[in-house]
Amino acid sequence: NSFGKVACTTLDVDFVESSAFKIFPNPVTNNLIIETPFSGNLQLKVLNHLGQEVLKHNQYDSSTLLSVSNLSKGLYF
Repeated sequence: NSFGKVACTTLDVDFVESSAFKIFPNPVTNNLIIETPFSGNLQLKVLNHLGQEVLKHNQYDSSTLLSVSNLSKGLYF
């Protein structure tokens, strides 16, 4: 799947190809796994279809487990 480009300000990089990120499983019920090419403090945000932030998480490793079980069924970005 291609999501275009991901905005990123780590190490003076403005955009990173989305293929560098792995987000699975899809669909998700409880826990979402996010793998990035970066380690260090990375802020992840989940937005609903209205563009409202519904979840924010700081990721310090190149892989993280994000609990989304409290989110309603729907489409998120």
